Amino acid sequence: MTSREELFQQPEYWLERIQNNVFRIVEDYMNRKGINQSELAQEWGVSKGYVSQILNGNFNFSLTKLIELCLKVGIAPELVLTSLCDFTRHEELRINHLRTDSIHRIEMSIASNEFFNEPLAA
Repeated sequence: MTSREELFQQPEYWLERIQNNVFRIVEDYMNRKGINQSELAQEWGVSKGYVSQILNGNFNFSLTKLIELCLKVGIAPELVLTSLCDFTRHEELRINHLRTDSIHRIEMSIASNEFFNEPLAA
């Protein structure tokens, strides 16, 4: 199994991560505007196939195309470069926070169910 540190060293990881972010940004834009892929293609002046490629993750943008796409959906195309060590540390903190938050939600759910399932006093 690949360690997190090894994964972060692989260009494919970063490409897929960026593709997933672009997908979420474009999907959110379409949802906010209430438009489908065809309408988005028409709005952007691109083919439906191009929009489909973006949403299917079958693209490898040039930096120029990525910037253009970001601007079309109202996103600042800011590139933040971080050392892998700092990134790994940040990811570990984020994952630990998610785990803690999930555990807290489970505990609250259990407590809530126990409260509502108690028999009523006569």
